[in-house]
Amino acid sequence: MSTTEQVSPAPDLAAPAPPRRPWGFWGTSAWALLAFAVWFAAQIAAVALILAWQAGSGDTLPDFETLDEATVITLATAVAAPLELGAIAAAVRFARWPLRDYLALVGFTRRDLLIGLGSLLALGLIYDASMYLLGRDVIPPVMIRMYQGARDAGLMVPFVLAIAVLAPVAEEVVFRGFVYRGWAGSWLGVAGTVAVTAGLWAVLHTQYDWDGVALIFLIGLLFGWLRWRSGSTSLVVALHILTNLLALAQTAIWVEWLSKTA
Repeated sequence: MSTTEQVSPAPDLAAPAPPRRPWGFWGTSAWALLAFAVWFAAQIAAVALILAWQAGSGDTLPDFETLDEATVITLATAVAAPLELGAIAAAVRFARWPLRDYLALVGFTRRDLLIGLGSLLALGLIYDASMYLLGRDVIPPVMIRMYQGARDAGLMVPFVLAIAVLAPVAEEVVFRGFVYRGWAGSWLGVAGTVAVTAGLWAVLHTQYDWDGVALIFLIGLLFGWLRWRSGSTSLVVALHILTNLLALAQTAIWVEWLSKTA
């Protein structure tokens, strides 16, 4: 007597996994606000530490007005950037994505790199020429003050690391990495995300005059477009680091040589 067995079909091991969804607009916004709250809280804590150190044994009262900008920026960035990145990493972990994939920390083509370098060079030359023709400072006074303060305090190496490495990495991971991922697929779309992130990034740089903020906004638009074009946050991180290094080099050349012959 024969029998017929009911055999369940074998699972299709080659079938793709269900597509993962990033945080949506509101989820992304909430996590980004948390990251910025961590950033600002850490900066406030860093300033408090400097004031406490300034007070010493208690014989002198701490004075906020006498705080050196370079010291504050260096310490605040060193403390705040890792904590902010930690908050973003937690958000990605809760979304159940690999960190590298969610933040698009991937390679990029030589063509995209050259396009980015050429665009930044053209933008920088146009800005410098415009400031010169308008009779305005080509180098923002705050950059000169911070450079001189870091040099005089012997903090040049940590200052450069904070300004040219930590700050660019943290800012790009948040804006062109995490926020772009969540907002670009929402009702805001890619174009809206590029514009809004550029605007938010620019208004955070309140230490500059309106022309400096405008330049940062334009750079933000360029970085957002490059993030879309290349699919890589690593590209804009590299370009941001290079931009800040060149700005510091330009400041150093002015302070150490050109200003003495002007």
